[in-house]
Amino acid sequence: MNSIKKYSVLILVFLMTTVSYGQEFKNEEDRKKHANKLFDKGNYVEASPHILHFLSLNQTSPEYNFKYGVCLMYTDEDKEASLRYLRFAAAKKLEDTRVYFFLGKAYHLNYNFKAALLNYNKFKSEGEENYKEDLKVDLHIQMCKNGKSLLKNLTELVVYEKTESSFERFQYSYDLKEIGGKILVSAEFQSKYDKKVGYKSVVYFPPLNQDILFFSSYGKDASKGLDLYMVRRGASGDFENPEKLPETINTPFDDAYGFLHSDGKTFYFSSKGHTS
Repeated sequence: MNSIKKYSVLILVFLMTTVSYGQEFKNEEDRKKHANKLFDKGNYVEASPHILHFLSLNQTSPEYNFKYGVCLMYTDEDKEASLRYLRFAAAKKLEDTRVYFFLGKAYHLNYNFKAALLNYNKFKSEGEENYKEDLKVDLHIQMCKNGKSLLKNLTELVVYEKTESSFERFQYSYDLKEIGGKILVSAEFQSKYDKKVGYKSVVYFPPLNQDILFFSSYGKDASKGLDLYMVRRGASGDFENPEKLPETINTPFDDAYGFLHSDGKTFYFSSKGHTS
């Protein structure tokens, strides 16, 4: 009797899934268009199950091996998982030249900088100009060169503690008892463009006796990616107009997570420029 009930539940779930599928997609071609649209927008988490569906129907498809490999790169903790799919697609001479960039990226994430550079440079020589600009291939080539240099002087790293956190709870991951203040995901200094794309800066709010804050913003149009800004608290207690930090700190790429040490001189931040 129990097995019959379980079987009935499975049938019901299948029927509900089929109805949901029928409501969302008119046919397989409609689902394919939806999957490709998500992929081209960089929504790899949402695209992944749809891409996998089409890959399961044609496991030797260079296109869906490529696209599923890219999805895995951004959704799977195992950064080696994507390599087999991307290598397969590249070996089949896929017409989409982005395969060389993302194969390079997969090697890059696995610290195989030599193989990464080979594929980045192949993409740079054969890829479409709009793709090269969008994917910032020159920046990735420079990152690989920096990585090769850093590996020459590699020091053993010891991880004392590792904690996973969602972006929403990021600010609760740090013990600030010794220095005071708090970390908040703040919308207080958003530009119009930040609001449009939903970007909120992670800001360290020091104790009340310190009147300078640092935050990151895309500015008016994101033409230079994220940049770091400083804002001072005026005599009235309100914050004055933000000041963009100089180019010795801000680069043409993303710069964020600014933190001024209590000595008032040492400034820490993260950057995709400099020698990232």
